[in-house]
Amino acid sequence: MNKTIIFLSAMFMLMYSMAQTEVKEKEFPFEFQASYVGDFAGNVVGGKQLGFGYLGYGTLGITFDTEKAGWWEGGQLVLSGATTHGTCPTENWLGDFQVADNIEAGNHAFLQELYFQQILGPVEIMAGLQDFNAAYAFTDKAGLFLNSSFGINSILSSTFGVPIFPITSWGLNVKWNIKDWVNWQVGAFDSPFGFDDNPYNVHWRFIPEKGAIVASEFEFKTNISDQLEGSYKIGVAWQTSQNNVEVHFCGEQEFWKKDERSMAAFLMAAYSPQSLSENYVHLGGGLHFGGVFSKQGKDNLGIAVSSSLLANDYKHETVVELTYQYVFNEHFFLQPDFQYIINPAAGEDTYKSPLFMALRVGIDF
Repeated sequence: MNKTIIFLSAMFMLMYSMAQTEVKEKEFPFEFQASYVGDFAGNVVGGKQLGFGYLGYGTLGITFDTEKAGWWEGGQLVLSGATTHGTCPTENWLGDFQVADNIEAGNHAFLQELYFQQILGPVEIMAGLQDFNAAYAFTDKAGLFLNSSFGINSILSSTFGVPIFPITSWGLNVKWNIKDWVNWQVGAFDSPFGFDDNPYNVHWRFIPEKGAIVASEFEFKTNISDQLEGSYKIGVAWQTSQNNVEVHFCGEQEFWKKDERSMAAFLMAAYSPQSLSENYVHLGGGLHFGGVFSKQGKDNLGIAVSSSLLANDYKHETVVELTYQYVFNEHFFLQPDFQYIINPAAGEDTYKSPLFMALRVGIDF
């Protein structure tokens, strides 16, 4: 790990010194980012046991822009690290399959991103350590919710083991912006190792037995009456070692908008052959309301349902989530969240349906 840190530090120091040669004529090429999200969470009914605790997730990153440095246009090098800490609601209290809190990861410090992105006209190329979910199988409106299945469908996160939070992996992704309203991307990603084998996410090696994930996705954008925006994605993923295929759809559409207030709906669906995947169907959808109590659009309200169909005795796990977020300024927000988890299905035991509650605090710089 020490050698890796020394190498990365030396690389960025070299870029920094080169960028300073014409600092008076060029923009500052480095951009720093930091964020922290903390959840005061508890299970008040059912599950494995009742409980209350705290969990947090912090990130620190730096982006180097080749154009601002006066080198060439369209290039960016991104490096970021992260830390997670605190309790684990799914593991300790809930016993759910879809993972109620999307920052649950245990106590770890790790490298999260190290990739280079180059834009060449309508083509975007990204290579390096990256998050599969940053490019595939997501909708922006569903990102408001805390349950992990609204970030990415449960088939990809469980059966396929794609590189997502907290453990990312190496990949190459190419995106072609064909028109303003349609784009297509294709990528290949190494299957990640867990924290037991790769505690800081700095030991990288490809093992054929673990396989790789090859994915492709089309996105179609709508703009009804030059005001109501929407996005519809159709994609497929192949896990090479399992010879397993997943097909997914993600869509969101605004259906009302006035000034900073809006109403939108989203839908997520995925399928994988039941003979190869214990979780063979995932369905999710919900409503997103912006500017409910704030004319400036500072708050968001959402209600959604997510269900994973399982080829075992549980048959399914279904989550109903209600959440509300208020953004005080560009750096700080609060978000109370409530989830009723029907038929929690992560283990062999049967548990009463739990009621999970959380208060999320977010800080971004």
